[in-house]
Amino acid sequence: MTVLPNEGNGGPRDITRESAAWRAAVFGRLGVVVQKSTWMEQHMQQELAHLRRNQRHMRREIKAIMFSRSALRTSSTQVLTTRRGTEIRDGGNSSTARRPATLCQRPKFLHVLWDEWLKGVDGRLPAKEFVPSQRGDKSVKYLFCLRKPFWNCMERLIDNGYTAPEALELINDLYPGTVTEKLKALKRHEKLGGHHRLCPRGNGVGRSETQQ
Repeated sequence: MTVLPNEGNGGPRDITRESAAWRAAVFGRLGVVVQKSTWMEQHMQQELAHLRRNQRHMRREIKAIMFSRSALRTSSTQVLTTRRGTEIRDGGNSSTARRPATLCQRPKFLHVLWDEWLKGVDGRLPAKEFVPSQRGDKSVKYLFCLRKPFWNCMERLIDNGYTAPEALELINDLYPGTVTEKLKALKRHEKLGGHHRLCPRGNGVGRSETQQ
């Protein structure tokens, strides 16, 4: 505590020494405060720089993830589009695309040809699902053209009320000979509009009338 001169306990020299000590203590405290403030400011600047580096890193990571997702979506879309295009070219069914698009050779009965049209025989693709490129294949084209009138005739008879066995029996009765001979004769009649007992196209004749 500073003692005033007029109290008789010390002179001006003592007061000066105490004031100097007090100022030194105050400035010492201020120096510590300034030093701590400087250290805190430097520390905050370092932390801020660290946060900014982390932000830049996170932005790069986010951009990389978004790019990867975009690329994945694009790739998935391309795969799906390619797969759909393949299914369309192969008859619209990827499960049947692996089945060979060929026709059986020298069948002995017409019902085999009807099965060939509807569901395929011996693991082959049904003939009704052949696409133009498959129908036009040189190993298929002749047989397909020869059998198509028979398949058309069968569908017409069924549309007019016949069952498949009844339609096959009627065709067998009208056309004697081997399967190939039957198909050639039926094809000639189909070009002329169809046999009069086989529901000729366009005249609306049904099952009851063709049996008369």
